[in-house]
Amino acid sequence: PRGTAYDILEKLKIKGLIASLIKGKTTYFRANDPEVLVKALEEKKANIQRIIPGLKDMQNIIGKKVIIEVFEGMVGIRKILDDVLDDCKEVIIMGNEQYARQAISHHPENFRMKRLERKIKIKNLLEESKTARTLEDDKYSKVKHTEQLKDSKEVLIIYNEVTAHMIMEEPTTTIKITSE
Repeated sequence: PRGTAYDILEKLKIKGLIASLIKGKTTYFRANDPEVLVKALEEKKANIQRIIPGLKDMQNIIGKKVIIEVFEGMVGIRKILDDVLDDCKEVIIMGNEQYARQAISHHPENFRMKRLERKIKIKNLLEESKTARTLEDDKYSKVKHTEQLKDSKEVLIIYNEVTAHMIMEEPTTTIKITSE
């Protein structure tokens, strides 16, 4: 529609992308040099660069926020276990080893081997079961057992500034909370 076209042309004119000329009762429009776009973007970039230090100062005043992420499926579990292996000196795990092994197959054994290679200490509080009893204390591992976790389908992992809550039912859900 004519009205919409003139509104758009007026906005382009304000941005400096077109020029207009009125002859008699007729308005003529002409495209300006496309370099105007580049200059406008450079100007915006310079303005943003100018305010970035102030924004960073504000960010530091507010401090670190609590970050909560929710993952569905094996992706979350793998992410947490990989995070522990990448950047951790000690980890605390509380949960049901039997349900965890059923839900995540071979991954716990791979995790254990890599953790020992990287000399990451672990403290486990697990259910009282034959499966959980296969894990024993060693140089980097402490294991305790309790009957209260026997029916639990959840695993809690604490490392660095992260608490991860894994629910081992379909679909497997992981809630990762990062906070000082």
